[in-house]
Amino acid sequence: MRLTWAVNPKTNSTYRSYKYTGNLNEIYKVNDVLNRNIIPWMAYIIVVTCVVILASKLQAASRFRQSLAASTNRGSEKNKTGPSKSSDPSYHRQSSDHSEKSFDKMSAKDLQVIKSVTLICEYIFREIDDVPGLKVNGEDINNLRYADNTVLLAESENDLQNLVTIIEEKSEQYGLMMNTKKTKVMVISKTEPPKVNIKVKGKCIEQIEQFKYLGQLITTDARSDDEIKSRITITKSAFTKLSHILTSKRMGLLTRLRVMKCFVWSPFLYASETWTLNKNTEKRIEAIEMWIYRRMQRISWKEKVTNKKVLESVGLQRPELLLTILRRKMKYSGHLRRHDSIQKRILEGKIDGRRGRGRRRQTWLGNIQETSQMKMCEVCETALDRRRWRIVTAHLGDGMVPS
Repeated sequence: MRLTWAVNPKTNSTYRSYKYTGNLNEIYKVNDVLNRNIIPWMAYIIVVTCVVILASKLQAASRFRQSLAASTNRGSEKNKTGPSKSSDPSYHRQSSDHSEKSFDKMSAKDLQVIKSVTLICEYIFREIDDVPGLKVNGEDINNLRYADNTVLLAESENDLQNLVTIIEEKSEQYGLMMNTKKTKVMVISKTEPPKVNIKVKGKCIEQIEQFKYLGQLITTDARSDDEIKSRITITKSAFTKLSHILTSKRMGLLTRLRVMKCFVWSPFLYASETWTLNKNTEKRIEAIEMWIYRRMQRISWKEKVTNKKVLESVGLQRPELLLTILRRKMKYSGHLRRHDSIQKRILEGKIDGRRGRGRRRQTWLGNIQETSQMKMCEVCETALDRRRWRIVTAHLGDGMVPS
């Protein structure tokens, strides 16, 4: 659960609201695979969305129609000796209530179908436990799943085709079909990705260069730059929709800042813990924050007001948005270190092969080292102590590192 603050514009009072972020762990899994940035091969990713075609769902719909028709017939037979339908208003009310109850029953049965599909998917993916995928520390990772959204991982085109074929065959045994229109293939590579031909029932799956998975943009170069640019666009759009409130002089500055952090910062910070930052992206983050403050204060670029004075006008000594992202990354890294999970194994595991030529990319763990101003061994040791790690996170930007 994520705690946020909202404001009632009529009463100018604040209240707490909570936002559920249950699907973030799945985004972390995908990004932890991509953000290693030391993968010596091309990883083939396929996002599979299954379409359910089950006879039980059709039977539930037919039973609903039959019960609705039966209730209508019973009502008409009762009204032959009683008052007419037009003169008795309770007739329509009883009929509608019966229909709503039948609809609720059908919804419950549909829910059971959905649960059964999730259970069936578990049996299907057990068939590919021994199929080669991405080897991390000797462990094969060939799929990441969240509900009916599935990512298949493989080192080569043949391995990926083998995974797709096995899942397709096993799905048909349980009455499930793979939706080829919503299924995409992506090649993750440091260079120009090659063309691949992955087929489902003889149909070639579309190859794409970017894909939005669980709300986050994933690209072929496995960088966070395009995702941050996309978040900046969403943030500006959210600010524009609330500009009549955020730029209003009738509302206090502190109240407007709370509204801004609740409704403008929130979409920007979505899954920001998974970003791999560099100098350019950090400048972009600081720029969007100053863009917001200037428009809230109605400061034009023609006035030539420095960023320092803009921050002073909103009661700040330095930008807060980048610092918020760094603290979130630190908290999440400590959580990973203290728990045995697939994210931890991917981040700390060893990958076979040789590193390519050229300068090394900035990595997610490299961000943690720079932010904490510690060596990797010190980061791993300190993160195990939750109290010490919280102190390190709280004092980010102060230059203080607890002993």
